Amino acid sequence: MNKKLIQDLAITDGIYDCICDPYDKLKNGDPYSSVMVDLERFAEKIVSECIAMCKTAVGNADYNTGRLHCLENIKERFGIE
Repeated sequence: MNKKLIQDLAITDGIYDCICDPYDKLKNGDPYSSVMVDLERFAEKIVSECIAMCKTAVGNADYNTGRLHCLENIKERFGIE
C-alpha cells in the first residue's frame, strides 16, 4: 500500500490530528465523536481519488479496456499488488 499517499490524504483533511489529539469538536461531551466525521471525509477523499483516476483511464477507450485501465490505475496509485 502507498503509505505516503494515505498519510497525505489523512493529514490534509485533519483526520490524523483528530485521531492523535482528540478534542470535542462537536461540543457534545464526547472527545472521540468527531473522529467519525473525519473518517467520512477521509473515505470521500479516497473515493474521489479513485473516481478521478477512472475518468482519466476511461477517456475514449471502450468499456472493457477502460475498466482494466481504471483498475490498474487505482492499484498502482494506492500501491496494491
